Amino acid sequence: MTEHEEIEYHEILITMLEIIWGEGFLSPGGAEEVALLLAGEDIKDKNVIDIGCGIGGIDVLLARDYGAGSVVGVDIEQPVLDHSIARAETEGLSDKITYQLVEPGPLPFEPASFDVVFSKDAMIHIPEMKGPLYSQMETTLGRENADRYVEIWRSMNVVIESGELRPGHLRAIKPDR
Repeated sequence: MTEHEEIEYHEILITMLEIIWGEGFLSPGGAEEVALLLAGEDIKDKNVIDIGCGIGGIDVLLARDYGAGSVVGVDIEQPVLDHSIARAETEGLSDKITYQLVEPGPLPFEPASFDVVFSKDAMIHIPEMKGPLYSQMETTLGRENADRYVEIWRSMNVVIESGELRPGHLRAIKPDR
């Protein structure tokens, strides 16, 4: 996050969201949603990047419960990373989980640096999905699935901006492999 942008996730908001969604989480779903996202996937001993890691609850799950070899959490706000770092230390996972402040846009990692890319909610903060990310999604998921997810993200932005976000609003279909 550049010095000219305002911090969105300040201490009071982080505290409030943890009260609502559970310790370590800034959005709905928690451990149950991570289990659904990872159903049938084996990340044991894999190098994982968590894009938009928030306050680190997911990263702890990835390392502790799913056996990821390493997790690199990236976010654009230092306050959430401070919470993440403290959580990893408290859980005794600082040797497996690291965090990095990044600017929005391309990430500062070499291609193929990670075995698994995980991102639970960061996409809802990207206002325009048609662009370089879209072409990667289209190549990976196919045009139909890419278009469906862009529409979900656009709808989520409307819901978020209205202040009407509820856990039941989050629905998607995992693409066929």
